Formats: sequence, structure tokens, C-alpha cells
Amino acid sequence: MVCVVPLIELCCRIAASGREWKSLAFNDAVAQYLEMSFTVNEARLQWLWTEIERAHSALVHGLSILDGAPTTTSLADQLLFKANSTPFGNTPGGLACRAAHTEAHGAAKNTLKAFGGTVDGDVERLKLAVGLYLTMDDANAEKFLLSNGNMLDFLSAHLSNLGENNKHSGDQAAQIAKLRGLVSGLENGNVVVSGDFNAKADGDKPSAPEIQNFGPHGFDTDADRIYDGPGGAPRGTSESYNEIDHVLPRGVGTTEAERWDRGESDHDGQRLDITIPAW
Repeated sequence: MVCVVPLIELCCRIAASGREWKSLAFNDAVAQYLEMSFTVNEARLQWLWTEIERAHSALVHGLSILDGAPTTTSLADQLLFKANSTPFGNTPGGLACRAAHTEAHGAAKNTLKAFGGTVDGDVERLKLAVGLYLTMDDANAEKFLLSNGNMLDFLSAHLSNLGENNKHSGDQAAQIAKLRGLVSGLENGNVVVSGDFNAKADGDKPSAPEIQNFGPHGFDTDADRIYDGPGGAPRGTSESYNEIDHVLPRGVGTTEAERWDRGESDHDGQRLDITIPAW
């Protein structure tokens, strides 16, 4: 019994030493990896980005088709066969088929939506990578990608309105420019800028080009648009449905923006699911 405590203590010291050695070895390996000389073919990376973007467009198109898939039968058939009419017939078997179809339709839609967000995340990650490799040497670009890959900065702001006779239009544009300046560098990595800017991204106001200028810095300036207006046109979320509320992501994937009913507020909400790439 006398030897048990020293033996346990010795084992603990050996285990601790092993953990420390593994930690040092891992840190050395990371340091050596970061010191390696990287050569990146930007043109090939750009091609990959384009191909994945095409795949994402196909997924979005597939989701739109799925949204339009019929789950009920025509009005004439409903009048003829009453409430139990379905595209599969009004027999017990037809009703069972409708129930199974509805369940499968919902599951397929949610799966495709989530997968679309994942692919969009890869597109945005590649876009950020291409920008970094084109603006700095490959080794530093690799360091920024490794250090910022799983991080996300989120900025939200409520900016000045135009005021009477647009007297605050200059102030508004300056505020947007200042907000963009906080995160414009690609080395800042994954960012979402959002808020009520009281300004549209189009039009003749000084604020419009300031919002558009987020684009050259890697931000998706169309991610927040909700296409539920007449004929599928974009429609904003303000009290008068102007597009003055914005969500501008960079480096992350987003699903198509959806309207969140305003309830007691004077603005509707904008809902986007965000996906941070796992690489």
C-alpha cells in the first residue's frame, strides 16, 4: 500500500508530461505549416468559385420548382369531388398518398434549403479566399483564412433618416461609409452588417452608392431582398415597404431572405439562415 500513492503520482506526472509534449508538438507542427511557402493558382480558384456558384444557382432553381409543386388539386376537381379531392384521387389510398406526399415535400424542401445554404457558404468562402490571395502574398492569405475561418463579426446599426428636404442625406451617407470602413478589409474575415439604414441601395441619394460600395469589399448586397411583391418583384420591410433595412453578409452562406411579420413594430423583420463554412 505504501507504493500506491507514489505510483499514481508518477503516472499522473507522466500523463501530464505526455499532454504537454503533445501540445508542444502540435504547436510546432502548426508553426511549421504556417511557415511553409504557399503557391496558389488564383485562376483555378476563380474557376472553382464559378462552378460552385453555378451549382448553387441550380439548387435555388430546384427549390423554386419545389415551392411551386402542387399539393392540392384544381378548384374544378374540388367542386366536383368535394373537400376530399387530392391530386392522387379521393379514395382512402389517395388521401394516404397525399399525406405521404405532403410530409415528403416538406422534408425535401427543408433539406434542399439547408444544402443550398451550405453550398452558398462555400461560394462565399471561395470569394473571400480569392480576394485575399489577390491582395496579399499566399502565405499571409492562408494565415488569415486559418485564423478567421470559424469566426463571425456581427454589426447592427440604426442610421439617420433623410430629414426634411433631405437635409441629412450627407450625414446618412457618411455614417454608411464609416460603418463600411470598420469591416471593409478582407482580413476582417466573416462579417454580417445589418440594420435600418433609412436608405435604399438604388436611387439618386448619396447613400445609395455608399451601400453599393459594400459589394467590392466582398459583401453580398442582394442577400436581404425579399421577392414577394407583385409579380415576384422585390419589396422592402419598412412601413411603406421601402428597401431601407439591410443585411449584408461576407464570407458566409445565406438562405433566401424571408419576411417576418412586423406585429406591433412599424417594420417587418428579415430572416436569413447563416452558414459558416467548415473550412
